[in-house]
Amino acid sequence: MNIAEIVHKKFQNNESHHRVLSNNNSLGVLLSGYVRKNSINGSHINYTPQEYHGLFVLSGKGIYKDTEGREISIESGDFIQRFPNKTHSTIVTTDDWSELYLSIGHNVFNSLAEIYVFSPDKPVLTPGHDFELIQQMLDFHERLDKANRIELPLLMNEAISIISKATYLDRINRTTTDEMNILAMSIKYIEENITNRISVEDVALYVNMGYEKFRKLFTKQYRISPGNYILNRRINAAQKLLSAGNLSVKEISVELGYPDSYTFSKQFKKLTGHTPSEFKRFYY
Repeated sequence: MNIAEIVHKKFQNNESHHRVLSNNNSLGVLLSGYVRKNSINGSHINYTPQEYHGLFVLSGKGIYKDTEGREISIESGDFIQRFPNKTHSTIVTTDDWSELYLSIGHNVFNSLAEIYVFSPDKPVLTPGHDFELIQQMLDFHERLDKANRIELPLLMNEAISIISKATYLDRINRTTTDEMNILAMSIKYIEENITNRISVEDVALYVNMGYEKFRKLFTKQYRISPGNYILNRRINAAQKLLSAGNLSVKEISVELGYPDSYTFSKQFKKLTGHTPSEFKRFYY
């Protein structure tokens, strides 16, 4: 099963949760949900939202258009940003569209956009199928339904964290300068060799840069050390394999280059808070 099928299996039908932290919707609205659409009735034409909406496209294709003449192709793995009071259209062009979405009040969004937490100039981000981001959105949706009043501010922070992560992943994927091209090469190398237990030294050697210079450049740009990035991507790969349900925990530890399943399970729990077996039971 692909990720869209896994998520659909959890929901079966369209679903949404709506909560408010205050009587002022511009500040305190929180919304999350899952929806499937088709090309006949799934489009929003000349839509002007009052709040900020973030939509992660699990499957399907479409087109984003705004009043400034921009036209951007949309595909699975994109994160659409519907900005407050900005008229636009999202046109669904296939019948297999599915999405996870969340919303926050426009004043909250505006204040964070001013300090570049978000990317207000980019209506379509390309974070890709990052499993941690998808899992974060699923967890947010489940918690929003069950949260009591005093827990809602924490969920506002969680919503902001999700949008920030999508923005961060998009910035990683949109590298242009010479140094950024080197970093892009390093990211690609890591992704292609994630099962080979590569080290930071291996990556630095691949991009023909000294270890310390590469480590500092990577950390400065991405706000995470290359070693921790490699670890996070390896755990992300483990989550994908666990959710697919085809391999045992031991087989996955071998697939990802761990010396044994104990070392893999210990590292997995340290980063996710769950053992691999507990995580797998979430889906099966």
